[in-house]
Amino acid sequence: FFGLECGMSWDCEGPLSKKRRFGYHVSWFGLRIAQAQLHYYADKTDTTAKRVLDLRHARLSTTPQDPHFTLVITGEDGAKEEYHLKAPSCADLNRWVEALQQAIADSGPAATPADLRSVLTASSRHV
Repeated sequence: FFGLECGMSWDCEGPLSKKRRFGYHVSWFGLRIAQAQLHYYADKTDTTAKRVLDLRHARLSTTPQDPHFTLVITGEDGAKEEYHLKAPSCADLNRWVEALQQAIADSGPAATPADLRSVLTASSRHV
């Protein structure tokens, strides 16, 4: 797995480490901004997503000390799912955060300008 890529089929794609019960596991993620969907796969060669996350009701936060971020998805029924993800580098973190912010902001009112400002402020520490 090497850095974040932006290709024709995805707005952004690349490896992210997803927190599991006993540590982190690297998976391959692909983001489609217009559809506000984050797909994740066991690895880059898989053709079937393990899960497709709907970002229409998502919130995003970062950890100031390292390239971790948390994606909180709230379903229409109010149930919340948290995904603790880690980018391979701070540069990749910044690209993922920017792309995810755009997908969340473009998808509707779930992300307020104040939410986006706080994430931008936190992620700017990783330049």
